Amino acid sequence: MIWCRHFWILGVMVFCMLTGLGSLVSLAQSPEGGTAKIADPLDAQAPPVAMPVDVVLQPDQAILRYLIQKGYFNAFPDNRFYPESRISRAEFVTLLYRAARLNTPFISEFPYFRDVFPDHWAYIPIEGFRMRNMTAGDAKGFFRPADYLTRQEAGVFLSKTLPANWLKLSSQEIEATFTAYNQPENVIPAWARYDLARSVYAGFLLPVHHMSAQHGDLNFHLDLNEPMTRIEAVRMVYRRALLEGEDTLMPEHQVWLPENMTLVLTPTTAIPQLQIAVGQPIYFALVDQVEAPTLNLNMPRGTRVHGEVLEVSADKSQAKVRLDRAYLPSGAFYNLAAEVDLTFKAAEKTQESFIVPGEKFQIKTNAWSPSP
Repeated sequence: MIWCRHFWILGVMVFCMLTGLGSLVSLAQSPEGGTAKIADPLDAQAPPVAMPVDVVLQPDQAILRYLIQKGYFNAFPDNRFYPESRISRAEFVTLLYRAARLNTPFISEFPYFRDVFPDHWAYIPIEGFRMRNMTAGDAKGFFRPADYLTRQEAGVFLSKTLPANWLKLSSQEIEATFTAYNQPENVIPAWARYDLARSVYAGFLLPVHHMSAQHGDLNFHLDLNEPMTRIEAVRMVYRRALLEGEDTLMPEHQVWLPENMTLVLTPTTAIPQLQIAVGQPIYFALVDQVEAPTLNLNMPRGTRVHGEVLEVSADKSQAKVRLDRAYLPSGAFYNLAAEVDLTFKAAEKTQESFIVPGEKFQIKTNAWSPSP
């Protein structure tokens, strides 16, 4: 009889996965006691789209409308989203599981994690992540589904859903990423460094701006140990969801930007004058979208451009940066040949000068020669 009962439960779970009728209901309580439902995109009885009334920024409204229309989740019953509330690990994994379209045809009825049983509302997505080696829980076998999600955990989860060939980073690029965002190496676990750098490059994990009290300049940090809010989480998942609707695989051959293409760039982090050195990596972001339909070329605003300091004047007042690659948010990239000249101006209240995000540099791409 026990064997029959297990077989029946297993059959029901497999049927739910194959038909898409498994209902995933989050346990996150709203202040009024409601629950947020992860809607089934194939459920014909799903309620009509209702936009939360507490999200006022138009870009965030567009993001929520997209995700709700796709059926990834609904607002709370009180028609609110509670954007600044924290999101749990189980909620985020469930939303990401849907947005990344991770279909798992077989889910075991025997739980792996000691705190996530088959009757848990997020059992299927959590187990789906584990079966793909996207999460292993802690050393004691716990997943901690109700714990608040940190920015580090979100970055790792997102990177794990990307195909390996979409974005491959060298050790130098990984190191440069954390150096650019003032992230000490010793605070990042070794197992998380590669995935976190990928999420930064892909545009999932955005830096947080901090104003320096000493010099009044802007610094950028990743704040990896800080909890993730619900609105931050859906912004990240939205960027990931867009990849599933586009054919944005890493190109198999090297694609070069044509000569004399105009690009307007701004640094992604403050560049200190006294620390500038030959060989130093410098990163810029594309200020204006660049489109060339005849060349099948489209670089959105925010495309990350990698450069390296080529020359520095003796007094460190000027520097020449060679630009060589533009990374799209999808992880695809274009090679390019261009240079940008940096000029540091004397500051009034500090001994050190900076070139800061927001300063614009207009450049034109140079001629290039394909490798033989």
